[in-house]
Amino acid sequence: MGVGLLALVVFGVYWYGQNIKRTTAENAGQVIQKFEGSLRGGKVAEGSGSVLSAYQSKGQSYFVKPEKAQAITYKVAPNKAEKTYKKARHILDRQGLTGKLISSKQVGTTPGMYYDNEFVHCYLGAQTDENNNALLHVACANTKAYQDAERQLQVFYDLYAQNNPDKKAIVGITISSLKDSLSKGYKTAEITIVKDNTSEGAVNALYYQTPDGTWHYFKATLLEIYCEEYNTPDIQKAFIGKPCYDANMNFSSVKP
Repeated sequence: MGVGLLALVVFGVYWYGQNIKRTTAENAGQVIQKFEGSLRGGKVAEGSGSVLSAYQSKGQSYFVKPEKAQAITYKVAPNKAEKTYKKARHILDRQGLTGKLISSKQVGTTPGMYYDNEFVHCYLGAQTDENNNALLHVACANTKAYQDAERQLQVFYDLYAQNNPDKKAIVGITISSLKDSLSKGYKTAEITIVKDNTSEGAVNALYYQTPDGTWHYFKATLLEIYCEEYNTPDIQKAFIGKPCYDANMNFSSVKP
């Protein structure tokens, strides 16, 4: 066999090995399973969707993030962080996901990145723990999870728009907190509202649900508010125990 033909065969084997595993990820679980099989030592857990890229479905007027994500985290020594990060990028690239830096101003060897296709949205990033080990984090959610979030958040979007008709359009909305109240039958929600081209940027909107299942808008704020502003029986029952300022600007809590 001639040298040229041998080189061609070797290249073909290399190309085949590099590309045979290329797939198109169709769900978040598939991505995480690929990491489990290709990069051992990761800890799989449910994570927060807040690290993921915001997504806007076709025809939707605002961006959302899902509440939860499937995640895997690797704890590696500092001198292995860059190598492990590159392996993670390779795994994501091979699954038909397009990567982009979270910020063009990012520097370093392990910058945060978003990876997306039409089915799946992922985050890749690294942090350092108290022992200077690198914590490499991959989190993914299905596009359907975003669509579920849109349906869940629509009531909060509508209530905010109805109660703030003078405000500019909402460009993004995410759940900060959604939980049962200390009062039976009540729930509360804190929703981050992102507004376009305003000095406020984003506000925290407070909502409460009464025992009949109806959600109500309370108010939007950037800070803790006065206890006296919780001024109806339903609001007091819903937010009982929540920190607030009394008339003397001392910390207190909502009481029925």
